Amino acid sequence: MSALDPRPRFDAEGRPLTAREAAERLGMSERNVRRWRAEPRESVEGRAAARRERAAELRAGGATYREIADDLGCSTGTVGRLLHEHRERAGVPQPGRGRRSTTIPMPGKSAS
Repeated sequence: MSALDPRPRFDAEGRPLTAREAAERLGMSERNVRRWRAEPRESVEGRAAARRERAAELRAGGATYREIADDLGCSTGTVGRLLHEHRERAGVPQPGRGRRSTTIPMPGKSAS
């Protein structure tokens, strides 16, 4: 918000207003208050892309999931998701995908 923005963010004591309080003061719905307070989508997506890139760089450099998680301040499960999303967006095949279709069936057994 700019300095010229008339929408209230704080009460007289400097305490941040809740969405409900701001909605009452402005005569609008809480949902609209939350929407105009929300961070722009481009900003969120840019930060997410940078996080995916950082995870991929660390992994390419030989870092383990635990080391990447410690660097990014997240769980190893999140690291897996970030790397998965990075590979999907880059068009790189996922590891371990498609093995069943390339294996040779054993004699007497049907492929499932």
